[in-house]
Amino acid sequence: MLRKIFFSKEYGVRLVWKFLMIYSISLLGGILFTGLFNELIGLYVLLVYNQLPEWVSITNNTVNSMVTEFGLQLILLFTVFMIAKKVDRISIKDNVFVIRKNEIGEFLWGCLLGALAIMAVVMIGVWTGTIAIKVSAYGQENITLLWQNIIYGLFFFLMVSMAEEVFARGYILNDLNRKMGTVRALVISSVIFSFLHLSNPHIGLIGIINIFLAGILFGYAYLVTESLWMPIGIHLMWNYFQGYIFSLPVSGIEMRGIFKISDLGPEMITGGQFGPEGGLIATGVLVVMILLLKSFWAKSKMSKDIGAEGCLEEGVN
Repeated sequence: MLRKIFFSKEYGVRLVWKFLMIYSISLLGGILFTGLFNELIGLYVLLVYNQLPEWVSITNNTVNSMVTEFGLQLILLFTVFMIAKKVDRISIKDNVFVIRKNEIGEFLWGCLLGALAIMAVVMIGVWTGTIAIKVSAYGQENITLLWQNIIYGLFFFLMVSMAEEVFARGYILNDLNRKMGTVRALVISSVIFSFLHLSNPHIGLIGIINIFLAGILFGYAYLVTESLWMPIGIHLMWNYFQGYIFSLPVSGIEMRGIFKISDLGPEMITGGQFGPEGGLIATGVLVVMILLLKSFWAKSKMSKDIGAEGCLEEGVN
């Protein structure tokens, strides 16, 4: 009886326990990583300055948030690979992180879709008078800092999008898809994806719904291409353009980019302190993109079914 709770006769360790293992290891590892980082930075600052300079206290919260997030994603990626290899005994290359000849094209298409989507959110906000775009607060003397942030942000969000897509789509969606229908697998994996963001600052009901919808969007991008590269591209540019182009909060985390956005409200429309993902404008854009990718998936599925029937008829003849 106890064995049935933890193991399935057909699939081995049940997904809920694998998810808890991944989540627990990643969380604990992220805490340890952050603590070690803070200790090393604190030691360096004291050795160089002999006291805590003013810039440390000013940037401390932002640095901690970014480093914590980076550490969590890095450990999440490593943990998923280890669970897939050691517990599931499956090929990471073929089952989790599919690599094919046309992955660069899929990634670039994903980047374009992600950038266009968040640009649409901003333009709708400007058109409706709920937000206003201003020149960034970076002065001429801070141009170097601006470019450092732009390059760092690209690397940072690439790590975030890779880790979350490998986990939510490459591992969870794949695992569920082997055991149940595609639609159910898509919904459950998106619920798990939104669960990962529940601890983000300033999150509300609309934010949770939009992250769930983003999970559906990334899931359809995965199903259309049967590869993680397009969802990684969409995810990357959706976050990057929010934070490092438009200076909008990304899932509640404050960012500073090229342009400065003035949020004129109401919060239900713009997302307020959580960022666009907490507002109804993003809800509309995500729904449109989901319907678009769903139609592509339906057409590709129909083509494969027709192809499979043709092969079957040839085999019979």
